[in-house]
Amino acid sequence: MKRNTFKAMALLIPAFLLASTSCVKNKQHSPKAEAAQEIKKPEISPLDSVIRHDFKSSNEMAFSLFKQVDKQKRSGNFMISPLSLTNALAMLANGADGTTLKQIADVLGAKDMSVDKICKQYRDLDVYLKSIDKETSFANASSIWIDNKFQVKAAFIKNNKEIFNAEVYNEPLATEKTKNDINSWCDKHTNGHIKEILHNLPSPDSRMLLMNALYFNGKWASAFSKEDTKEEFFKNSDGSKSKVNMMHKFEGMRACVCDKFDIVEFPYGKGDFGMVVILPHKGENIDICLKNLSSKQVNKIESNSDFYYVSVRMPHMELNDETDFNSPLKTLGMTDAFSIKNANLSKISDNLYVSNIIQKTSIKVNEQGTEATAVTYDVIKAKDEDEPKPKILEFYMDRPFVYLIREKITGTILFMGKVRRL
Repeated sequence: MKRNTFKAMALLIPAFLLASTSCVKNKQHSPKAEAAQEIKKPEISPLDSVIRHDFKSSNEMAFSLFKQVDKQKRSGNFMISPLSLTNALAMLANGADGTTLKQIADVLGAKDMSVDKICKQYRDLDVYLKSIDKETSFANASSIWIDNKFQVKAAFIKNNKEIFNAEVYNEPLATEKTKNDINSWCDKHTNGHIKEILHNLPSPDSRMLLMNALYFNGKWASAFSKEDTKEEFFKNSDGSKSKVNMMHKFEGMRACVCDKFDIVEFPYGKGDFGMVVILPHKGENIDICLKNLSSKQVNKIESNSDFYYVSVRMPHMELNDETDFNSPLKTLGMTDAFSIKNANLSKISDNLYVSNIIQKTSIKVNEQGTEATAVTYDVIKAKDEDEPKPKILEFYMDRPFVYLIREKITGTILFMGKVRRL
């Protein structure tokens, strides 16, 4: 009997968020990435009920994934990019079949959806996100690295080139040169903020790496003044205190006051993207308080948000993280892709399985920004003149909190994280 030889395929997913406002345009994109930004906006409406429903399911997955990663990293900060991960999984779906494909689709929130529809949805979303706000910088790049001695089915390469604008490289994977090339690609597509995704050479049995790099640089719609930044204490989850540069401002914005926590959204640019911060009340344990956090809960709370004059204290942040998604994805039901016995990636090649799905993230937050735009002011002044004046809300981020970076119409979550210590 012929013995099957299984080869490993790793997915490596770098992502970077620069939530500052000296918005450095990413001039280092490849010609393909730049061309992708010039693609005409697709004939879709993000308000379409079917599209909204599809992305809603995907966003629920983001919160489920967030909880699984939280269990792995109970003692520290962490940050993930659901969008970067789902882009990489959609690329993988092009090569999967049978139960393996079904499990990937379920994790993507695309149950009973065809591969073609899944991929079209992510392609349209990518073009939409790149087109809605020219005051923010958003880039999404993909690549496929194939060992030069390994044969991959042409349809898999063709589909990922056409749908995800993936750059394809054929090189001996387990070499120092290829490791350096991959790290250089990562450095280039995160604007120099994630310089190394591979610490070691790919293993000798690796046959392919799928990569997605996400970059977001957002200007605050209303800036913090550097003159108001003061050195203050941040109370870490373990009870210790750290000195941080705390930014201050006072302005009108949408917020929601709940029993155990408050939510405030800080818009970027024209207001299409925003950072949603969930801050437990003093004395509340963040892990207990936000144990049942879900996309549905956040949407419900935000739909009941109101206009407040908010006294804000927000710390400078410059954090980096690395997450292994193998265990979280298996817990969510995507088991076969990681199994030597059960993986069905036959639309790529025979006898493949996924060995690792790894993501690196980075976030930097500071004061810089542009003045509030007319759109922002329209939102702030949305209440009728004869309504009572809004209350003042103290929103002091001097203790652990959760944040989401998302696009408002589709609800797409680009990044989400939990800060336990600074």
